[in-house]
Amino acid sequence: MDKLKSQPEWVIYNSTSLRAKSTSNEGVTKMANYAAAKKIKYPYIVRRKGVRRGVPVIEGTGIQVMDIAVRYHLLGNPSDEILAAYPDLTLSQIYDALSYYYDHKEEMDKEWKNSLKRVDEIKKGHKSILEKKLGKVKDLYR
Repeated sequence: MDKLKSQPEWVIYNSTSLRAKSTSNEGVTKMANYAAAKKIKYPYIVRRKGVRRGVPVIEGTGIQVMDIAVRYHLLGNPSDEILAAYPDLTLSQIYDALSYYYDHKEEMDKEWKNSLKRVDEIKKGHKSILEKKLGKVKDLYR
């Protein structure tokens, strides 16, 4: 009976994840990736070493999954606005990209943060032409 109590209780967290309720006093919540357990396939998403440095892209395009996720989450664009921005895509491709992003969110967010760090490092080493002419420019995003 004690073994059963020590096992976590699984509940649906969202459409792609299960959450384990911790039965200990630590209050630590464990996540299990539902997509990995189910081996979900993404019909429109590919990841190839020779295409866009191996990041996931929508097949037949150079559009990265992260491009769609950024437009949706950071810019607040609904799917129809994303479709207007990328008229060669279909809604199925957009939703597949978002599904892939949610199922691999931790990994993709880490890659995104690393790419922002690389951009900052490049910026430090190279002044823009405008900055050379006008002097230091105030960074409005920080």
